[in-house]
Amino acid sequence: MKQRCAIFSAVLTGKGNQLALKEEWSQNSSKPLDEGYTSVFVFYEKSASFVVGYNRESGGGSAFQIEAKSSQVLPQSTTLNFESQWDTLEPFVLGNQPHVLSYREKTGQFAFFPIGPSLSLGKPYYFSRAHEPGITSGFTMVHPLVYQGAVYYIGYNGKTGAVALYNLAVTATSTDGLPPLVSINVWSHMWAKGWTRFSFFQLGGENFFLKTNIWRPNVNIDHIFDDFSKGTHEVCSYMNLKDAQLLDIVSPFSLAGGDPHFLAYKKSGETTLYRIHSNCVGWTEVASVDAMPGATHIVPVQANDTQLFLFYSST
Repeated sequence: MKQRCAIFSAVLTGKGNQLALKEEWSQNSSKPLDEGYTSVFVFYEKSASFVVGYNRESGGGSAFQIEAKSSQVLPQSTTLNFESQWDTLEPFVLGNQPHVLSYREKTGQFAFFPIGPSLSLGKPYYFSRAHEPGITSGFTMVHPLVYQGAVYYIGYNGKTGAVALYNLAVTATSTDGLPPLVSINVWSHMWAKGWTRFSFFQLGGENFFLKTNIWRPNVNIDHIFDDFSKGTHEVCSYMNLKDAQLLDIVSPFSLAGGDPHFLAYKKSGETTLYRIHSNCVGWTEVASVDAMPGATHIVPVQANDTQLFLFYSST
């Protein structure tokens, strides 16, 4: 029977910065994680780690706690009723409260859902722009960011190269039970088209990201200026990443000390972990293993001081 889900742990081996990637738990049946989740993400509440699976057709989201000591997946009774047809869901924290950024590529609509006590879902704040600067439709990548305590998010259109940064802030008041939020565009630009497999990380409190171009083959690391209104600049281009054009998933993670790493995965199950150098002009391979094949999502999960990876197949 095809493996539906697995959890791997990454631990230091004691040999320099090398890691050992070990399978801790696996699932072959349809329970507890059903098939058909189109988005899978993690958020943290107090000391607990929760994974949410979302189905864009039904609009329903199911929550699972990741038990740190045993690496077990524990289904929660609460159902998170998002709306249907969201293409992307990304978690973030604002004002000590977990939120979920949801986005529809065709219409360009964003919705920001607060997650309350007992995994309750609050009313969302909606945002979209139909004119420049910062038209919101067509983004193939969206991602929330934090810098100096403020929340931002970025969107990129891989078909045209359009990219934009937005701020998300708390307002003085709100009405009708809606969250007190407001969003504005702070920067928009044109990149080359074809960028994909974005991997965001922080170094020295600054925001960076690794990305791969499949239109004109390239791998680079970009830095987001500390003044977000100035956008981004390339730190290094044409970087040597093994099988860069053959990778299916690239996911960032940080160890307990904050050192940035990323996971590179191919559908065959071949999984490689890399530590990004502090000068952001290269990386070192720190682990390699044949993990679960056929994964459609890989979610890094920080469970206390343990770095876990949830491998999930939606089919």
